[in-house]
Amino acid sequence: MHVHRHEEFASGCEATCNGPYGGCWSKTMVGWGKEDEQFALELTCNYGIDSYKAGNDLRHIAMDSRAWKGPKEEVVVENGEGGRERRFVVSPDGYKYLLVDTGSKEVPKGPFLFVSVHVADVEKSKKYYVDVLDANVRSSGPGGEGGKESVMVGFDKAGTGVCLELVQLPGGGKVDHALASGRFASETEDGAPDKVGARVMKAGGEILHGPLKLQPHGEEVVIVADPDGYEFCFVDARGYTNCINVREATEGTTVDWPYREKLEKAARSGKNAKLEVAKVLAGDYDVKRIKGLMDGLLGSHPVVVFAQVTCPFCSKAKALLKEVGAKFEVVEVDAMEGKDGFAIRVELEKITGRSTVSYLGGEGGREGGMEG
Repeated sequence: MHVHRHEEFASGCEATCNGPYGGCWSKTMVGWGKEDEQFALELTCNYGIDSYKAGNDLRHIAMDSRAWKGPKEEVVVENGEGGRERRFVVSPDGYKYLLVDTGSKEVPKGPFLFVSVHVADVEKSKKYYVDVLDANVRSSGPGGEGGKESVMVGFDKAGTGVCLELVQLPGGGKVDHALASGRFASETEDGAPDKVGARVMKAGGEILHGPLKLQPHGEEVVIVADPDGYEFCFVDARGYTNCINVREATEGTTVDWPYREKLEKAARSGKNAKLEVAKVLAGDYDVKRIKGLMDGLLGSHPVVVFAQVTCPFCSKAKALLKEVGAKFEVVEVDAMEGKDGFAIRVELEKITGRSTVSYLGGEGGREGGMEG
């Protein structure tokens, strides 16, 4: 596999793309071929978090055995039902990959076959995916469980893409996602997130986020939860193109390990961790220019709210200002292009002595804020 694209983010995603965490994080898309043509894995790292407790949800990710180029000693052999032998490799984080002999003579262009998960009720899940999410049922194929206790579904109409295998949880009970659960994502046609959301609402299903546009790429998404709490993100084609175009940017596929070490250290620095992270993200900057930018904003509006997109206290401050009918300008420092927003965050601390946002200022030198 190779890196399709890599991005660093200053704060948690407003649609919880990085889980229930508000700090800095990174996203690395990896896979074979091209991201817009093949199934890919999204590797999410939350700085300052040591580990994630695993649940009983994800079983394994199946792939063509010819794609495995590692040492034979790392292959683990397990005996399943009926004495069926299965071969797995386990990632450093404990995720299992099922190596499937598909009979192919060479490594296929798309080695991923399916993702296998546990569900509490196979028939209920099947009905949801087919009737609500417009998936189609596939044959089990090599490596699949088969039988009445499982079903294979897919979303591409051609029937050749990577599938999702739903397997009855042994012994009954509920699916436990704990803290290691990820999210499935699928590219759709423009406008489809709205349609998916409407179908889910009509069926009485759960919409977790959206439809909404996410920053910084402006992709339209709707994120829904299936009967077992698995999260699905449907992304419009235009927005998804904006996302993958990151690979064309300078160092768009580069993982800067020394830089990551600085962010990790900052994220663990204690009480003022978010400020320390902002300092790393801001890097070296022209203090005079940043102060001039801030003075221009503060002198041009009755009230200026310096905030962050995912900050709950910032949302409260903006809501209160709207409630009283105040006129104000919002500057989302973590959504500004380049590093200026992070530099502003650092300079705000020098002015106010506070390491957090939101910060309210404006003409006449009024200032204040809201924090927990």
